[in-house]
Amino acid sequence: MLHLYLGLLILVPSLAHAATLENPGQDQTYSGIGVISGWKCEATAITVVIDGGNPIPMLHGSERGDTSPVCGDTDNGFLAIFNWALLGDGEHTAVAYDNGVEFARSTFEVGTLGEEVVRGAEAEVRVENFPSPGESTRLVWNESSQHFEVVPESLGPDLIVQSPSVSDNNPDVGESFTLRATVHNQGDEEAASTTLRYYRSSDSTISSSDTQVGTDTVSSLNASGTSPESISVTAPTSAGTYYYGACVNSVSGEDNTSNNCSSGVRVTVQSSGGGSGSDDHSDTPSGATFLPLGSSRSGRIETDDDTDIFRVEITETGTLTVYTTGSRDTEGGILNSAGSLLAYDDDSGSGYNFRISHSVRPGTYYIGVESWEDTDSYTLHADFVRSGGGSGSGGGACRAGLVVNPGESCTYLGHTFSVSASGRGSIAFFSAGNSIDARGSTINGVRWNFYASKNSGSNSWTIHTAE
Repeated sequence: MLHLYLGLLILVPSLAHAATLENPGQDQTYSGIGVISGWKCEATAITVVIDGGNPIPMLHGSERGDTSPVCGDTDNGFLAIFNWALLGDGEHTAVAYDNGVEFARSTFEVGTLGEEVVRGAEAEVRVENFPSPGESTRLVWNESSQHFEVVPESLGPDLIVQSPSVSDNNPDVGESFTLRATVHNQGDEEAASTTLRYYRSSDSTISSSDTQVGTDTVSSLNASGTSPESISVTAPTSAGTYYYGACVNSVSGEDNTSNNCSSGVRVTVQSSGGGSGSDDHSDTPSGATFLPLGSSRSGRIETDDDTDIFRVEITETGTLTVYTTGSRDTEGGILNSAGSLLAYDDDSGSGYNFRISHSVRPGTYYIGVESWEDTDSYTLHADFVRSGGGSGSGGGACRAGLVVNPGESCTYLGHTFSVSASGRGSIAFFSAGNSIDARGSTINGVRWNFYASKNSGSNSWTIHTAE
């Protein structure tokens, strides 16, 4: 009887200490949104501390049938959902505790895309010779999990319409602007030539029941092929908010015909300026005209009490420079997101134009333009140089038609587009060997209209769209 009692004394502490921290595992690499997990036979209050930070409570008691031989039961799992990007790139250490007593630890690596949560990105890649030689696996970016997920192979062609965008989100009534969209064959077989139909809608859901404003012929597309398309459209004669997008006609053998329409891109049509009682740009931040960094926008002061308000989006710490040209006598100011004046100038620019350079952090800023004249026409410019690196060795803003050679760069919306010595293009979290199409993407609340591709037979790239 004594021998049995001693055996139980040995068994009980062994069960209490039987435990494993499985994720993060020793010398493993993590990214995106995942779980901290493991198992422990007997537990009171499990927490995990990473890099000496605040304890992360674990849910204990999840079903783990594989622990039965060791624990004698199965409700021994513990876990918590965790965004690994919160830790930043590099090496980290996790320590698991039960009621304050350490029972496991691991050292691991984290890789990020430079942001805690990447929003508005779309990508699909194919990994060859995985999971076995001669096989391939299709991966699609999942914003919810911040991962590339394995998706089933489709049978036949499958056309979708991506990245709808316009050259001007705030056109005047009756003014022409360019509507763009990209047709993508995400299926496994060639798609025959078809028709892309452009629509105007009263909401962001685009369908064939909306008002058609034009068509394009789309050539046949190989599997994974894309075809950027565009047309010129005319804004309605009534001011207001509209949405534009496109739907592609289905083709023979298409696997899924319920995904052939794009989302809608918002367009606010304004009353044309210059006439009595009209105003080309809003007098208030709530209706401000968006001004992309590295671009310019024309305006007109219609009356002696008119103010034109513009909005810029800053994604990095740096210096914002705004100025007018072509006017008779402007004054201007930079305001923060609350509408408070940060900087003002009257005549520091050319002639009697204003010019302001001001240090800014990421966020929304407004530019107010007024004139000492009763009426005045001007062009407003917005430039940005990020802290610690200027605007890139290529110099200046990215623009349509610009050729960027290896080792050179340009800036778009405060981000640097660069080309490596091997001919790989990169901007923000986009990096590719052949093309980057971010038209219609929303990144940190800013709508992008950027498209660049590598030149045939060269490592240089051409900027096709940077608006």
